[in-house]
Amino acid sequence: MIKSMNKLDKDKYVLSIMTGHIKKNELEIVMNHIIETKELEEKEKNVKVPPHLNPETMKKFKPAKKVSFKQILEYVCWIADANRLYEFSLATYNLDLVAIVAQ
Repeated sequence: MIKSMNKLDKDKYVLSIMTGHIKKNELEIVMNHIIETKELEEKEKNVKVPPHLNPETMKKFKPAKKVSFKQILEYVCWIADANRLYEFSLATYNLDLVAIVAQ
């Protein structure tokens, strides 16, 4: 199921994909996805968006509806044990991730 959802639309089914990984006890994949999503969001903040037109298509600009890393993390904390997530994030030595999970 995870593979088919990844092929169909990774952004649309991200929460379902995370649920599948949690049920298979693959916390490393879940936490890596959260980190990648956070880094991607930070990069996208610096991109200038045209006020009304997409320069490639010259049509009205419609921002993509993506799930933020905070929404993913909150969802994962409800499904998985928050203490397990915190211990896993400590084991990665990624202090940014530890601070985010601790909140």
